[in-house]
Amino acid sequence: MLRILCLLFMPLVACLTANSQSDLLQLEVEDEIINSAPNKLRPMVGLGIGTFTFYGDTGNKTETNNPFNSSLALSLGVQVPVNYFLDLSFSAVLSTVTVNEPGLDMLNNFQSEITGGTALLTYNFENFLPKSTYLQPYIGTGISSFEFLSKADLFDAQGNEYNLWSDGSLMSLPESAPNLHDAIMVKRDYVYETDLRGLNKGENGTYPDRTISIPLSAGVNFKFSKHLKGQLGTTLFFNMNDLADNVNDSGSSSDGKKDRFLHSSLSLSYDLHIPTKKRPNFDVELDQNGEEFLSYELWDSDKDGVADLDDDCLGHPEGINVDEKGCFRF
Repeated sequence: MLRILCLLFMPLVACLTANSQSDLLQLEVEDEIINSAPNKLRPMVGLGIGTFTFYGDTGNKTETNNPFNSSLALSLGVQVPVNYFLDLSFSAVLSTVTVNEPGLDMLNNFQSEITGGTALLTYNFENFLPKSTYLQPYIGTGISSFEFLSKADLFDAQGNEYNLWSDGSLMSLPESAPNLHDAIMVKRDYVYETDLRGLNKGENGTYPDRTISIPLSAGVNFKFSKHLKGQLGTTLFFNMNDLADNVNDSGSSSDGKKDRFLHSSLSLSYDLHIPTKKRPNFDVELDQNGEEFLSYELWDSDKDGVADLDDDCLGHPEGINVDEKGCFRF
């Protein structure tokens, strides 16, 4: 009876054993190939929210120009790894900057719609940091281009021009006007209607409303997962002109420096690549002695004449008739 049971179950045991060994061997080969292959560098798409601060001639002595009382900024970017420690990113930022000086300088005001694009090369220190770290500092620089549409609030809703008198009142006529008795008190409506480029303030005339900038960036990356990354960073932009507020670096009210922008943001980036498992594909190769050895693509672990890659029924004992899929043929 025992002999009969052995004869009945021996093929099944042999099948399971061969199948198990084949699967283990296949996994080992695949793991070795995958682990030895270089990591693919894939782009990441990110969205960010933060603040945008103007540092220039107008408002340089007020609380407007500090990173804790700044304008809302939205950003969109794409980051492409150059290698495992260098990243090349392309980003766009959109913000509306408003500057108002208090007191007797209240007419020195402007609002500017800022649109910028930046190409930034960053170094992330990954060649020094352990691969298991979740925090990754970075520094970077590159080149930027900004367009600014700056307007001032110089008239109220009825079209009356603001004129600041010596007593601090805001009137519709200058204090030296011959028809002074027609002057009425006006109130600012904070609607920025006048294009600064047309005022010829500081003898600038109508100048281009764009500038090239050099960015200096620093921050920290947060690795939440293999595909999701957060970034907390700040970038200081050194503009090539000094006209965002319509006061150039030679004007009487100039601080002697070019305009600067500061953008601080928190962003999330996601790797949209969906990895697909691909079986290794080897040809028959020669070893050091010039002899051929069987590649994984032609591996036939159960010796049924059908390669494991095409075998739907791995583990048949040798000598059993099988079809083209490696399954038992009745």
